[in-house]
Amino acid sequence: MFLTALAPNPLAMEIATKMGVNEISWFSWFLAFLPCGVVLILLVPLLAYKTCKPTLKGSKEVSLWAKKELESMGRFSLKEILMLSLTLLALLGWIFGKPLGLHASATALIVMVLMTFCKIVSYEDIIKNKSAFNIFLLLGSLLTMAGGLKNVGFLNFIGNAAQNFLEHANLDPLIAVLFIVALFYLSHYFFASITAHVSALFALFVGIGSHIQGVNLQELSLFLMLSLGIMGILTPYGTGPSTIYYGSGYIQSKDFWKWGFIFGFLYLIVFLSVCVPWVKFIAFRWL
Repeated sequence: MFLTALAPNPLAMEIATKMGVNEISWFSWFLAFLPCGVVLILLVPLLAYKTCKPTLKGSKEVSLWAKKELESMGRFSLKEILMLSLTLLALLGWIFGKPLGLHASATALIVMVLMTFCKIVSYEDIIKNKSAFNIFLLLGSLLTMAGGLKNVGFLNFIGNAAQNFLEHANLDPLIAVLFIVALFYLSHYFFASITAHVSALFALFVGIGSHIQGVNLQELSLFLMLSLGIMGILTPYGTGPSTIYYGSGYIQSKDFWKWGFIFGFLYLIVFLSVCVPWVKFIAFRWL
């Protein structure tokens, strides 16, 4: 919902501006996604509760236990205050680091070093975190695969095929935009990172739209950028948090793929049926 909520968002914005698209403000981004975000916030928890019913729906003992645990923890310790401060520092670094030449990875590394220096975590804690190293290796291999698909021309083949189809189909510009956005969204099945997805395909899909008569490139670029925040649900490797959820062991592989497809399809339908008409016919005057 927010321009600053996802690292690839500013990257996509930079690519779009280099292709002649006007830069979109933080408020315009928020306003464009707002109706879709509200619908998903109201709809997704209800559907998740209905489709994946919890075995335990309520317990007084849990609230009593939590209250006792909070009392036993006492007041904030120095380490907890430092941890909170470093978390805020990391967030500020990720949001405002780019103008200062500070990469997001460098911000994370600096904060991790400071956490170790302040003895919030120890070096032993880091090297014993098997889940983190599992994620590191998994993402590394999948990022390599995504790069390989790009290097052998597979992704360009998909983009060129879509462009040829749309040029000869004589589709209505709105239908063409819906098709391009849906294809861009579903192509995330081939990527283990939204950043890699943006780097490989964003300019290509904007270019496809530029060859179709009647397509508003400003609107198409905005729709492609707004879809970035909802496509990570598709696969266990689609984005960093997905890998963490999958690596926790609570969700089986087949369940992740099944529910990722179902909820991913739901996200796409809501996005195309709510966000696109909202921006194109109502909100465009304020953007």
